[in-house]
Amino acid sequence: MAVAKRSASAEPASAPRRDWLGEPAGDVAVRLAHRHLDAACEAAERVANHADPEALHDFRVALRRLRSVLRAYRSCLGKQPKKLRRQLKRVVRATGAGRDAEVFLAWLDNPSSLPSTERAARDWLRKRLEEMRDAAYARLRTRALADFTALAQRLRQVLAVNRNKASYGEIMADHVRAQTARLAADLARVRSIADAETIHDARIQAKRLRYLIEPAGPRLAGARAGVKRLKAFQDETGALCDGFVRRRLLAQMAEAAGAQQAREAIKRVHGERPGSPDSGDVLPGLLRLAQRSERQVGQRFQRFRRRYLETRIQGLIEPFRRLERRFRPGRLTQPAGRLAASVSGVPRRAVSK
Repeated sequence: MAVAKRSASAEPASAPRRDWLGEPAGDVAVRLAHRHLDAACEAAERVANHADPEALHDFRVALRRLRSVLRAYRSCLGKQPKKLRRQLKRVVRATGAGRDAEVFLAWLDNPSSLPSTERAARDWLRKRLEEMRDAAYARLRTRALADFTALAQRLRQVLAVNRNKASYGEIMADHVRAQTARLAADLARVRSIADAETIHDARIQAKRLRYLIEPAGPRLAGARAGVKRLKAFQDETGALCDGFVRRRLLAQMAEAAGAQQAREAIKRVHGERPGSPDSGDVLPGLLRLAQRSERQVGQRFQRFRRRYLETRIQGLIEPFRRLERRFRPGRLTQPAGRLAASVSGVPRRAVSK
């Protein structure tokens, strides 16, 4: 968690207090990118050395913040080769399986008492999730971290300010406006719990908006409150999306358990000794776990609907529209720059994850 806190305080600190919004956006971008890159390198060392259980989380957060800066300030930085951006995206993806397994394991350990069939399934499932987590960490340590080390060196070489004269305030106003529109557009498309992908998209848009405004938190009125609001949204949608991940993994595990049970049944027909005598309890227990998980997901979705959907969308995003006007030098009424967009004008896949 320490990396997240350090990164959150990354502000354009060297600019004079009265005119920091007028500072060249490229100067701010380079400072922020190096700060997040340093945090990612530090966390990567802890992942490689098995130093602490928060290392993977810190590594993922630092990488997300770094990618957010590279994306938002692309027009103000030196040329970033597409290959470099693709490699960075692959490193981020390599951390996903381990994180999913860890979150599922934490959920499994939460219930204090379970029926015997559910406990058998939980033990069976825990063993396979631990194997999945360990395999993901092994792949991360043997390949992805080495790739990242080389990638970090190349990133430091290409990070430079180009000749774009836009100010930090102008760039930020454009991006806050566009990102707010994307968030509103995704929320408007959510109709039911079946829209899991759209809910995930909305969470990503909120996260990107939070990363944009965090550096201004100590200096711009409303920025700190906006960050707090987005954190609450992320927590709410994060718990919901974790349930969607459990749904997918439980389906995969049930398929594996069914195949194992079928193999053992055939062994009995052949007079052979089954490898797992208690596997007959696994499928009913997995079904109970799935039902328990779905009840929680349904409850969380109803809470999400009440707080953020339909008529509540406007209440969520209006503070960020006001914040966008505070960023803009001279309080311009028209958006300055190609990134400004309305809800209807933002393509659904305009920004890659």
